[in-house]
Amino acid sequence: MMNIEIIRQKLQHFYDGTSTTEEEEELIEFFAHATSLPEDLMADKMMFASMSRAKNEEQDVPDNLEERLLAKVDEWEKEAESQGSGVVENETVRKTIPFYKSPIFRHIAASVAIIAGLGSYYVISHNNDTQIAYDKDTFTNPDEAYEKSAKALALFSRTIEMGEKGVDKAEAKTSNIINKLDKYIQ
Repeated sequence: MMNIEIIRQKLQHFYDGTSTTEEEEELIEFFAHATSLPEDLMADKMMFASMSRAKNEEQDVPDNLEERLLAKVDEWEKEAESQGSGVVENETVRKTIPFYKSPIFRHIAASVAIIAGLGSYYVISHNNDTQIAYDKDTFTNPDEAYEKSAKALALFSRTIEMGEKGVDKAEAKTSNIINKLDKYIQ
């Protein structure tokens, strides 16, 4: 009787599809004569017993099986031709994908994006008429610059104050409504 661990290794080969015909024959023979097995090998014993019976029995093949299979294949070919799938005898059928999903489209799109970016950079960096504003001072007199900055900050401050007043009014109205609802509920 073979060692259970050797049987487990051969079973692993069998289930992986790497077993040899000799190993499969050994497994069939082992399970046919095994009397006491671990519980986890009982399903394997039943499967190999079925394989042993099938091997020893003559299998009945329907008389017209080949004709039925050929007729079914012909039917599928006609169906494919009528649907325009392009199935042609002795030719390879290629799966088509939309152009915008193809790798060549992605390569072209990436190339166009790079060229557009480089072109834009070249035009901007070599055009002296469109000098960017932060490259130059906007005021020559520091007092005038201070005055304009102070006006801008004052305007900004007034706008913030108006917004705060609006929020305060909204909070007052909300708390007034909540108080009235509390009185009404009680």
